[in-house]
Amino acid sequence: MKKQLSLVVAAGMVLSVAACSPGSPTPTGINSLKGAAEQLDAASYAALSPLQQYQVSNKLTSALFTGVPARDFFVAGSIGADPSKLVVSEKYSNLVSKVRKNLKTALPDDPPLDPALPPGTISDPWAGDKRTPTKIPLSGDVSTRSRSKNEIVNIIEGNTDFTPDKPAKYVFDGTGNGDGRGRSVQYPLAYIYETPLSDDFFARWMAYKLVNTIMFSPAVEIDSSDELDAQTIYENLVSAIKQDASIRSIILAHEKSESNWKRFRSPEDNTREMIEIYLGLFDRDADVPKASKACKNWSLSDENAGYKLVKDPNENTEPQLILDSYYVTTCEDVFSAISNH
Repeated sequence: MKKQLSLVVAAGMVLSVAACSPGSPTPTGINSLKGAAEQLDAASYAALSPLQQYQVSNKLTSALFTGVPARDFFVAGSIGADPSKLVVSEKYSNLVSKVRKNLKTALPDDPPLDPALPPGTISDPWAGDKRTPTKIPLSGDVSTRSRSKNEIVNIIEGNTDFTPDKPAKYVFDGTGNGDGRGRSVQYPLAYIYETPLSDDFFARWMAYKLVNTIMFSPAVEIDSSDELDAQTIYENLVSAIKQDASIRSIILAHEKSESNWKRFRSPEDNTREMIEIYLGLFDRDADVPKASKACKNWSLSDENAGYKLVKDPNENTEPQLILDSYYVTTCEDVFSAISNH
């Protein structure tokens, strides 16, 4: 999934043209992308005028929650009234290829060792401007390579191991009250902001996009869901994307999760919503009683029991035909049929 979506980022989000359908997902989640989703290769990018290169680069990096200042992208002396005289600065040449490369590169877990310090001493993540996150991957860029995953957490939350008087960089709004303003909802954006373009950035950026869709939304505004469900769904997506999980396997895992059942709390509601939201089929009312019968032993407990996904032993034993093609007996069968449809 990750490799497929990184190509979409480099092409589908960059070019302002009408998109065509890239096709149905294969079992491995890898497609031959065509039309607006087709990859913009280095040769095609290089053939663009400097102004067009800037438009593409700024569109791409803006989609990644950053951007490219024109004053940096172009050689200073070339900026003027005549766009035909613009010259791309050397450090921003081939920017799309650099972005693509960095989105495949993992960040280290731990900060680098400072050669000026005694062996084993970890450098201070707040020491100087070199620790400012650089979103644009540039050749020889120390700050992009130096920031590690543990440093990112230390910067967000503060860490007395480095500087006892240094407070956390961010202040969050506690657990929230179902208004989408709690720490679990806010933390992902802080982490994304502090993360350089990398494999880790892509996984968290893509997960943030997905968790804000109707398929994965934790629906923290309803009483059975909460901010921790938002965190769980988000981190599950991050892990799956990092592991190159297929789209179908991600959907299947989410359909069966307690967090998803906290949104759609009965077999009838859950199976209907998965058919409608994931498959986009809104004319399958006849399938709902059959699918819910297969899921009859799955339910969500009440508030007093903590809204837990409950599976009792009273399984359905009568095969049910759904979606005109699949005989299902258990709830596992239902969700497998939907995710693989």
